[in-house]
Amino acid sequence: MNVPLPKVRRAVGLVLGLLCFTATLLSSRALAADPEVRTFDVPPGAASLTLKQFAAQAGREIVFADSVGNVQTRPVQGTLTPRQALDAMLADTGLVSSEDAKTGALAVRRPVAAPPEKKSDKITAPATDADTPVKLATFVVTGSNIPTAADSTDAPVVIIGRQDIEQTGLNANLLQILRESIPAFAGRSNSGVSNATNVNQNTAGGSQIALHNLDTLILLNGRRIAMSGINATGGKNFVDINQIPVAAIDHMEVLTDGASAIYGSDAIGGVVNIILKSNYEGAELGGRYAVSTNT
Repeated sequence: MNVPLPKVRRAVGLVLGLLCFTATLLSSRALAADPEVRTFDVPPGAASLTLKQFAAQAGREIVFADSVGNVQTRPVQGTLTPRQALDAMLADTGLVSSEDAKTGALAVRRPVAAPPEKKSDKITAPATDADTPVKLATFVVTGSNIPTAADSTDAPVVIIGRQDIEQTGLNANLLQILRESIPAFAGRSNSGVSNATNVNQNTAGGSQIALHNLDTLILLNGRRIAMSGINATGGKNFVDINQIPVAAIDHMEVLTDGASAIYGSDAIGGVVNIILKSNYEGAELGGRYAVSTNT
């Protein structure tokens, strides 16, 4: 039986097309079944460092409390999903992980001890990690979203609360309160009432602060403050902290290290972030008196 050559060619082309379509379909299903696969190479070590390395390689945000920083994690190498790699790192460490369904952020914590169960005739299903709420420790964030290296150290931030302010015995001079609390506020650039009338230190009665006698950035609730208007008449170019009443301050966050790489040249000495009281109702009245021993 002789079959025309054009018909043979069409039949062979149809079979090859079906094979290509099937291979493409199987490949797409395999990719869909293995989402977000990444290559990991995380050595063993303290969780405070290895979890940061994991986050950089996984491209995922991860949070953990300081209490887990000294736990030694296991090494991970190979091509895995971020959740598989994290579970392998935490194996036999006593730590557990969870994932936020909305943002995809990962959290690592110690398991929460379950309260003693009361005897009951009812049969209840065992609790799972997904049912346990994740309680994170308080983190002080002063900075920006600029990514840093996984092995970078934390910046030294000093928090001055209301109790610290009251212990200084001062209630009006914010410059003097900072001098009493942090010795780094020293030097001629810390201009106040004592030197505000000098020709080259003219502040018109205002106060300027300078960590390590260098330019220091002043923030109010995390936002920059306008310069004092005295600079328009030949005075100093500075932020007058006297315009902020001490009674309105909740606490202050002082970054005592240079932060010019993040904030610019006006933060060579450091950063002072003044946080005001929120949801305050009522009024506050204060006074002060003194007696001189000189006659």
